[in-house]
Amino acid sequence: MIETLKHFAVFNDLEHNVLKDISEISGPVKTYNSDSTLMIPGENDQDIFFVVSGTIRLSLISPDGDTITFRDIQCGDYFGWLSMLDGNHRATSAIVISDAKAFKIKAENFKKLLLSNELIFNRF
Repeated sequence: MIETLKHFAVFNDLEHNVLKDISEISGPVKTYNSDSTLMIPGENDQDIFFVVSGTIRLSLISPDGDTITFRDIQCGDYFGWLSMLDGNHRATSAIVISDAKAFKIKAENFKKLLLSNELIFNRF
């Protein structure tokens, strides 16, 4: 997991012992097929996702029924951090648009990491 973490700009220059700590709170890397839904608006999940491969689209449906795409997330990116930080429900959907691999870190664990590491804190 330490080598995987180095692919993320937010982690790539951290010392080995910090990467080890992060790897210990990280969930396993999971594979998601295209069209899989990872989060939906209003969901009360506040974990943060880190994308190892593939593409995941953050979007929502407008009142008119149109899909509004905010961003396509790819390898080395992360999402879900806003809900993690503000404690609110999910604001967007996250749909896999090309087969992807990602892992999650539980919100409470990531918040502890932020509070214990000023360098990571300043990146969020």
